[in-house]
Amino acid sequence: MTDLSNKPISYTGSHPLELTYRALLARAEAAEAEAARLAARVAELEAQLAAQGWRPVTEDWPHYAERVAIGHVAGNWAAIATRVQSPDDDEWELEDGKMLDWESASVAIELPPLPQEPPQ
Repeated sequence: MTDLSNKPISYTGSHPLELTYRALLARAEAAEAEAARLAARVAELEAQLAAQGWRPVTEDWPHYAERVAIGHVAGNWAAIATRVQSPDDDEWELEDGKMLDWESASVAIELPPLPQEPPQ
């Protein structure tokens, strides 16, 4: 048995294992660069969404009984709704009383309070 653990390794660049290593290293570096590019794009899109005031719908937001505009990023619709709890799952109650499945909306935006009558 030969002990190679303390011997220096000489790279000539032409050994098949060296070529395979370099190819794998190049692929890993390309994958890291692509991951960084995609992460930057996600951050850019999230910033655009935040600038518009739209936020992703989550378990924690919007709160129950909070009046919000809801929509779906893949659709071209929006509606005023309130999150309500039903026996089976959360739902959206629209202003006209219709109900939508919770999963129908992917984004929401807080609405300003309704205007108040000026004091007289």
